[in-house]
Amino acid sequence: MGQVTDAKQFFLHKLGATLTMEETIVDMLEELEGKANSSDLKEQLSHHRDETQGQIANVTQAFAAFGRDAERKPCPVIDGLKEEGEKTLQETTTELHDLVILAGCSEVEHHEIAVYNGLIELADQLGRPSASPRSGRARRAAPAGPLP
Repeated sequence: MGQVTDAKQFFLHKLGATLTMEETIVDMLEELEGKANSSDLKEQLSHHRDETQGQIANVTQAFAAFGRDAERKPCPVIDGLKEEGEKTLQETTTELHDLVILAGCSEVEHHEIAVYNGLIELADQLGRPSASPRSGRARRAAPAGPLP
């Protein structure tokens, strides 16, 4: 990441990691849709993929609010969740794939909520709440005070 010297730079770095996370999730959802057994689960995964595409657009707009082009940054957490899910699917029978997929989706969803809560808080601290890519799934955290 290099030396981060201010809160705006940190926010933009986290925003870039969020972009990477969302793009990875789109790919994951497409792969999982092909591995799901239940037609209902396949439909839910497809719907969530569409929602995630909307989040990518929101993240891109957040970059634009700071006069920046979208710039991807590493997101090791999503890489780890993806790797864990792939390994678990390989180690389980096809009949259990829907359960594995649902468990993995829950883990990813919790990570997404934490990421967006952090971005909302950072944007608020920067005095730019409208610059935050607000997820419908994120809950607003209480402000902790201004950032330096």
